[in-house]
Amino acid sequence: MELNKYKEDIKHKVFNPSPEDIESSSYGYSIFQANINRFLPNIKKENYEQFYKQLIYNQYLVTFDQYDFEKLDKVSITNNSSLELTSSILTPTVFATFHYGSYRVINSYLLKYGFKVVLIIDEHAYNTQKQQIEDSYNKLKIYANQNNSDYIILNVKDSSSIFRLKKLLKNGYVLIVYLDGNTGSLKGKNFKKGYTNLNFLAGNINVKNGIAVLSYLLKATIIPVMTHWDKDENFNINFHKEIKSTDYSNNRLFIEDSISKLYSILESYVKNIPEQWECWSYIHEWFERNKSYPYKIQNTSDLKWILNEERYSLFSLKNEYYFFDKYSYRGFPLDIDTYLKIKNLKIKNIKKNKLEYLLTKNVIL
Repeated sequence: MELNKYKEDIKHKVFNPSPEDIESSSYGYSIFQANINRFLPNIKKENYEQFYKQLIYNQYLVTFDQYDFEKLDKVSITNNSSLELTSSILTPTVFATFHYGSYRVINSYLLKYGFKVVLIIDEHAYNTQKQQIEDSYNKLKIYANQNNSDYIILNVKDSSSIFRLKKLLKNGYVLIVYLDGNTGSLKGKNFKKGYTNLNFLAGNINVKNGIAVLSYLLKATIIPVMTHWDKDENFNINFHKEIKSTDYSNNRLFIEDSISKLYSILESYVKNIPEQWECWSYIHEWFERNKSYPYKIQNTSDLKWILNEERYSLFSLKNEYYFFDKYSYRGFPLDIDTYLKIKNLKIKNIKKNKLEYLLTKNVIL
């Protein structure tokens, strides 16, 4: 009951934000708008706000779910793979998933039924989340009456992980990977090595292909697995048809085809219920953002004197103020007076030189 009460409090706060909450999330909301505009252009602008609120709530819900063992007991399973979902898997097996739906439930489901699981995560997640993940597993193990499951977390950046993983898979462990865990990307990243370029929704992305390389080396079978919530926030887990490395004549074909198939599965879910995919907050890290976009010459007599919301948004960050170009993902500084006048629709009162600058960049329509 305490968990449900806390969940309802969070839900109310997310869907009824204070002016301060709105201001503090303005940077994240600007990035979100740019990403949706690029990849899901058919979504109406007036639906962005509700979409964003649901996305934020879902991130909380993922955390709540990992401790809600009653919901786990009622999970709905669809198995379209040829694998029997027992804890006696002998073939090296990789469960490949994404940050979609209640994505941590896959770990809980396998552990509850006695699987020995290896989770391989990026260095940032390893350093910040390892203890939390292990604590959650220990609670689940008690709930599952101390079954024979095991849970090992490896850092993908640790050079010894590959050797340890190979041994674990031979000993009956299964590997779980989140293919879209690219949050640690750096500005100026070179996407030529270790990435596959894909058409995705209405855009183009570069995604890590290391798990496909690893699966081929280990002669492992990849089983795509997805979770999603129904309208009542119940769990659904779908195990899709497996992808076998042994079906391919060489590693290049396997890497390209397996990554393409996996992201095609994700794409079908995202098209159906996009707000259940967490990565709208950071998908912009997966493509180059150095393209320049031209500005139109405007006739001042035709202006409506409003913010050009198709291309721009406003945000504040650490007491600094900006207008944000959703096409190029660039922020431009503003003084607080100009920022507030744009927000409060008092654009004609902006100082002449600053107004002319905004007009040259088409910030004002």
